[in-house]
Parts: sequence; structure tokens; C-alpha cells
Amino acid sequence: MATIQRFDADGSNQTTVASGARNPTALAVQPETGELWAVVQERDGLGDNLPSDYRIRVQQGGFYGSPYAYIGKRPQPGFANLAPDKVEATITPDLLFQAHSSLLDLVFYEGDQFPAEYKGSLFVAVKGSWNRSIPTGYKVVRVPFKDGRAEAITRISPPGFGYRASGAPRSGAAPPHWRLPRTGCCWSPTTPAARSGASPTRAPPSTLQYRRRGRGQVRSLNQ
Repeated sequence: MATIQRFDADGSNQTTVASGARNPTALAVQPETGELWAVVQERDGLGDNLPSDYRIRVQQGGFYGSPYAYIGKRPQPGFANLAPDKVEATITPDLLFQAHSSLLDLVFYEGDQFPAEYKGSLFVAVKGSWNRSIPTGYKVVRVPFKDGRAEAITRISPPGFGYRASGAPRSGAAPPHWRLPRTGCCWSPTTPAARSGASPTRAPPSTLQYRRRGRGQVRSLNQ
């Protein structure tokens, strides 16, 4: 339950790397350090603001709380009393996201399409909430890294992506899909202009632009 598993390439030698991560939706290896990172979708039932979804540097044998605790050693009502030792053993996540963000995917950027400071950053696709009274999510965020550790989160947009052969990220949790080039816009795929297929409005080059691509040109990595 709530585990990250490791297999040899032929499917043999299954082992548990970490446990207690309720729904680890995606994994990525940091190129510089070889460390394994994961994004995790958390549980419902504790209101709009708890518990936070999160990103972790996966520790061998680590336990991340589910179902006994959340955000570190905070006890989960109805479960914590069943295994207090598990609550005490829970590792606090490395980076928290707003509750019910529904983290979908992550990738470390090693291409040359974007400015040099983007290299080595982590892109996280945030699918968005379905049961929060004030919706959240529906974006891509950038997490800069310095000396192998994460810094502040920066919003980009929109959710769900992988890489094109050129090294530029491609995006789309469901068609239509989007390519993320270097220059910018602030255009949501939910707006009437986006739904009609119109081109996005240009914005300062400090942000990112995404353009509509045909289904045959950009393949979604997420369903």
C-alpha cells in the first residue's frame, strides 16, 4: 500500500524502495546527483487546505505517513492510534504544494530551449482539484535547484508534459497539447480563445509561451 517499487529491467527482483506515500504519481532522477524524486497526491476528507500534496527526495526505506500521518508527524484521525510507531517514523516532505493540487508529472529540464538559469530546474505538472470549494491547480510550475536542493516555486502553465526531440517540454493532460517555447504569454487553455484555437497573447519574455499543436505533433504522456 502506498509504496514505490523497484524492479530489474526483466521484471524480477521486486523490492520496496519507500512506503507511506499515498499516491506517488510520477518519478524522476535528478541528473546531477542521481537521486530519485517523486510527486505525491494526498488524501481527501480533511477540508480544503489539508493535507498538502508534496514532492520528495525518495529515501531508501523511508516512510511518508499514509495512512497514519500527514505532512510529517501530524496524526491522521482514526488511524494514528493504530500505529503510533508509524506516526513517529514519518518523514516530512521536502516541498509542499497547496492541498488538492493533484500533482501529475515531473521532469528535470536539461535542454537548451530556455534561458540558462532554467537548466537543472524541475518542472511539475499540476492537474488541478475537483473537490475543493475554491479550485486550485491547472498549471505547470518550475522549481529551481541550487547545489542539489530546491528553491522557490514559479508558475508557468498548463498541466501535463514530457519532452520533444528538440529538448523543449511538451504539455497536455488531455488534447489539445501544447509546446512550451521560450517566450511568454499568460493564456489559460480554459479561456474561450484557447478553446477556439486562437493564438495566445504575447507577454514579457521572462515568462513562457505555449502554442497549440496538432494531436499528431505532440503526444500526451498522461491520461
